[in-house]
Amino acid sequence: MTQTPHLPVQPGDVIHFLVTGLSVFDFPGRGHVARQGDELTITPELITASWDGSNHSWLELADNPAAQLARYGAVHFGIGPYPANTDD
Repeated sequence: MTQTPHLPVQPGDVIHFLVTGLSVFDFPGRGHVARQGDELTITPELITASWDGSNHSWLELADNPAAQLARYGAVHFGIGPYPANTDD
Protein backbone atom coordinates (compact mmCIF):
# COMPACT_ATOMS: atom_id res chain seq x y z
CA MET A 1 0.00 0.00 0.00
CA THR A 2 1.35 3.42 -1.00
CA GLN A 3 1.35 5.96 1.79
CA THR A 4 0.36 9.56 1.05
CA PRO A 5 3.14 12.01 1.99
CA HIS A 6 2.42 14.62 4.66
CA LEU A 7 1.76 18.12 3.34
CA PRO A 8 2.97 21.18 5.29
CA VAL A 9 -0.25 23.00 4.33
CA GLN A 10 -3.89 22.16 4.95
CA PRO A 11 -7.22 23.57 3.71
CA GLY A 12 -7.58 27.16 4.86
CA ASP A 13 -3.84 27.89 4.85
CA VAL A 14 -2.49 30.57 2.51
CA ILE A 15 0.57 30.30 0.25
CA HIS A 16 2.23 33.08 -1.74
CA PHE A 17 4.25 33.10 -4.95
CA LEU A 18 7.63 34.83 -5.13
CA VAL A 19 8.11 34.54 -8.89
CA THR A 20 5.92 34.29 -11.96
CA GLY A 21 5.76 31.07 -13.92
CA LEU A 22 4.68 28.09 -11.84
CA SER A 23 1.64 26.32 -13.31
CA VAL A 24 -0.87 25.73 -10.53
CA PHE A 25 -3.88 23.46 -10.84
CA ASP A 26 -6.38 24.74 -8.29
CA PHE A 27 -9.07 22.26 -9.26
CA PRO A 28 -8.64 18.96 -11.13
CA GLY A 29 -8.36 19.87 -14.81
CA ARG A 30 -8.29 23.64 -14.25
CA GLY A 31 -5.25 25.76 -13.60
CA HIS A 32 -3.36 28.96 -14.22
CA VAL A 33 0.16 30.37 -14.15
CA ALA A 34 0.96 31.91 -10.77
CA ARG A 35 2.35 35.43 -10.79
CA GLN A 36 4.69 37.08 -8.31
CA GLY A 37 2.65 38.39 -5.38
CA ASP A 38 -0.29 36.03 -5.90
CA GLU A 39 -1.76 34.50 -2.77
CA LEU A 40 -3.76 31.30 -2.85
CA THR A 41 -5.92 29.77 -0.13
CA ILE A 42 -5.46 26.03 0.06
CA THR A 43 -8.66 24.08 -0.64
CA PRO A 44 -9.36 20.35 -0.67
CA GLU A 45 -9.73 20.61 -4.46
CA LEU A 46 -6.32 22.27 -4.83
CA ILE A 47 -4.75 19.51 -2.74
CA THR A 48 -6.43 16.85 -4.88
CA ALA A 49 -5.24 18.55 -8.08
CA SER A 50 -1.67 18.88 -6.76
CA TRP A 51 -0.83 15.15 -6.76
CA ASP A 52 1.16 13.69 -9.64
CA GLY A 53 1.32 10.13 -10.95
CA SER A 54 4.16 9.31 -8.54
CA ASN A 55 2.06 10.18 -5.47
CA HIS A 56 3.85 13.49 -4.87
CA SER A 57 2.46 16.99 -4.57
CA TRP A 58 4.25 20.24 -5.34
CA LEU A 59 2.76 21.41 -2.02
CA GLU A 60 5.18 19.06 -0.24
CA LEU A 61 7.82 21.71 -1.00
CA ALA A 62 5.95 24.66 0.54
CA ASP A 63 8.14 24.73 3.65
CA ASN A 64 11.37 23.61 1.94
CA PRO A 65 13.16 26.33 -0.08
CA ALA A 66 16.20 24.08 -0.66
CA ALA A 67 14.02 21.40 -2.26
CA GLN A 68 12.36 24.04 -4.45
CA LEU A 69 15.80 25.23 -5.59
CA ALA A 70 16.74 21.65 -6.45
CA ARG A 71 13.51 20.98 -8.36
CA TYR A 72 12.77 24.34 -10.02
CA GLY A 73 16.07 26.26 -9.86
CA ALA A 74 14.38 28.97 -7.75
CA VAL A 75 12.18 29.36 -4.71
CA HIS A 76 8.71 29.84 -6.19
CA PHE A 77 6.36 29.84 -3.20
CA GLY A 78 6.08 29.84 0.56
CA ILE A 79 3.56 29.50 3.35
CA GLY A 80 1.60 32.56 4.49
CA PRO A 81 0.75 35.86 2.86
CA TYR A 82 3.12 37.52 0.38
CA PRO A 83 5.89 39.16 2.42
CA ALA A 84 5.50 42.93 2.72
CA ASN A 85 9.27 43.47 2.53
CA THR A 86 9.75 41.65 -0.81
CA ASP A 87 11.06 43.82 -3.64
CA ASP A 88 9.04 43.55 -6.84
